[in-house]
Amino acid sequence: MVQIEADDAGWKMENMIACGPSKDDVKKHFYLVTQEGFTQEENTWETAENVMEHVEELLEEYYEKNETMERDKRFVQ
Repeated sequence: MVQIEADDAGWKMENMIACGPSKDDVKKHFYLVTQEGFTQEENTWETAENVMEHVEELLEEYYEKNETMERDKRFVQ
């Protein structure tokens, strides 16, 4: 797991539990991510770029578990 320095809080993305479309482009998604050691109330919505930069494997795991979910257009092959 990769540590993310967010205000020196020691955030570590742990699991991706949902995604939703961007207001600007429904084909681009934001991802609801749990953070290691933090409560459900402290889950964060992350951009695809942020997830890719830190823990790309979470994206792949999420789409593997949710095969019917339309992929973010940036990750369609």
